[in-house]
Amino acid sequence: GLGVDRLGLGPAGRTDVTRARMLAALLAIVGVAVAVFGEHGTSTVALLPAVLAFLVGVSSAAQQAVNGKVNGVSRQPLSTTWLNFATGTVLLLVLTGIVALARSDGGGSGAGTPPWWSWLGGLCGIGFIALAAWAVRHTGVLLFGLVTLSGQLLTALALDLASPRTRGQIGTQVVLGLAITLAAAAMASVAAGRRRSQAARRASA
Repeated sequence: GLGVDRLGLGPAGRTDVTRARMLAALLAIVGVAVAVFGEHGTSTVALLPAVLAFLVGVSSAAQQAVNGKVNGVSRQPLSTTWLNFATGTVLLLVLTGIVALARSDGGGSGAGTPPWWSWLGGLCGIGFIALAAWAVRHTGVLLFGLVTLSGQLLTALALDLASPRTRGQIGTQVVLGLAITLAAAAMASVAAGRRRSQAARRASA
């Protein structure tokens, strides 16, 4: 998010890397590290999925910037949603064909029928992409990413606490890591507010 905002790839334009923004980004990383590694150590964490998830986050920052810019140029709120889901549908169709060919060759019987509620993910995705493309124009990529991360962590914590299978995995380190990440989002939000106030004063002077 820092890099994307610094390069001005998003619709909010170029935002310099300030100490407050850098500290907020580093604090978020610390919070996630505390939540993931602090309770159980690195021996119980699958590093490859963690690294891949990190790369997904890197790609997501660039995607949000491009989505917001496309949304601003086209002036159509659902244009980015259409592009994202059209691309995803084509990819899923290709993967479905590959899986079907593998099964016809005796490669396995598949995982069975998914539960009905799993299909709600697509509907949630439509809303998320449309709202994200709009919101990133006003917040920038870094602040949007930190606020989104905070919402994901809070919801994940609530879901884990609601399930008897995962409730016992929630310890002090997880809650502490979540608190640190929320503090990072708050710090970035305050810095953004100050930056907007300074810009408004300069414009009126």
